[in-house]
Order: sequence, then structure tokens, then C-alpha cells
Amino acid sequence: MFELLFTSFPVWIRYFQLRRRGEAMTVWNMKTATFLWAVMAFAVFIIVFYFHPKTYAGLVPFRTVSVVAQTGGPVTEVAVINGQRVEAGELLFRIEDSAQRAALAEAEAQLAVIDAEAAKAEDNLMVAEAGVAEVEALIVSLENDLSDAQELVERGVGTTNTVIDATAALDSARADLDAARSQLDLAMVDVQQSIPAERQAVEAAIERAETALAFTEVRSLVGGTITQLALSVGSPATTLVVRPSMIIIPD
Repeated sequence: MFELLFTSFPVWIRYFQLRRRGEAMTVWNMKTATFLWAVMAFAVFIIVFYFHPKTYAGLVPFRTVSVVAQTGGPVTEVAVINGQRVEAGELLFRIEDSAQRAALAEAEAQLAVIDAEAAKAEDNLMVAEAGVAEVEALIVSLENDLSDAQELVERGVGTTNTVIDATAALDSARADLDAARSQLDLAMVDVQQSIPAERQAVEAAIERAETALAFTEVRSLVGGTITQLALSVGSPATTLVVRPSMIIIPD
């Protein structure tokens, strides 16, 4: 209404002009003023409603938080009541957690086994290193014996059989060295690769078990007021968003 009155001044100006001249006010005499009025009113309406839109069908948003569990199971404790105000992080309810605790205990036991295997692998590595060092020392000794036997034969005071025996013993020791080094390589693989990989897998299993156990305690993510509480001790915890255990109206 105000926009129509505000933009009607061309009509009023034309009206007073015609009245002063003594002319009759007809549609033909008022056509220009009426056209200017319509154009100005339309422009004002466009500007006003563009920068200040309004509606008679608007809705005021009402934000709520639906509370659902991340895991299923019977409820063992409900820590809130309808109408109670809670803070972020406050316990809402607990779910039966014997299976999750058993899984966590099993994973921790596997970690203890891995620790024992790691200690054993370290011992095996030390034994393998000692075995390689022992065979290497024996080879040095046998090489000296073979050299002495060959020198005696060259001097004519030794026998060929002694050289043959020394050569055979040296070849056998070298074969033992290859086997000892293979054992050392296996021990190093266990210490540096196999055991760490097994430990990483078990630690991941422990982390999953701890997460599953944490899911049995449902806590509020926001501060607000509890409404529509649909839980009681012994009832199954729902994991469906369409059937929340309760609703929190945030502050």
C-alpha cells in the first residue's frame, strides 16, 4: 500500500494541472501519468521484494539430535530421564559388553604371544649369529690346516691323504657355513619383518576391539535436553535412525 501511495505523485501532479486549466480529467488526459505511476510502482515492488523477500508460508527450523547406538545388544544401564539436561560427552546409556570385552582380552592375549615370539626370535638370531661366527672360525682353522698339509707334501714329508682329508673337512665346513647363514637370514626375517607384521595386525585388532567396546557406552555429542526417551534396562538398543533411543533438543 505504501508503495502505491509513494509512486502516485505523477497522477496527483497531472490532476492539479488539469484542475488549474479547467480541463476535464479523462483517461486520455491521464494516460501518461498513469503509465508513469505503473512503471514506478512496479520498479519499487521489484526493488523492495528483491532485497527484502517475505513469505506467508515460512517455517521456523527446529533442530533435534536423534540418539542411536553404534552396536546392538540389551541395555544394562540408562543414565538419563526425560526432561534431563545433559552436557556433551555425558553418558546416556550402556549396552551389554561381554562379547566386546572377550574380543579385547583375546586380542591382548595374542599380543602377549607375539611378544614371546619376538623374544624367542631375538634369541634365535643371537644363536644363528654365534653359529655363523663359530663356523667361520672353524673354516679359518681348516684353511690353515690345508695350507700346512699342502706345504708338507711339497716338502716330501707329508701324505696326499692328509691333504685330501683337510680339503674334505674344509668343504664340509663351508657347506655348514652356508646352512648357518641361511638360518641367520631366516632369523633376521623373523625379527625384522614377520614379527613386526604380526604385531601390527594384532595391534589393529586391539584397536578394533577397543572401539567396539567404546560403542557400548553411548554418550551425548551435544548439550541439550532429553526428550522421547524410549529405553529401559533390558530392552534392545536400536541402531536405526528411524527408531532413535531418545532425542536431544540442543541448547
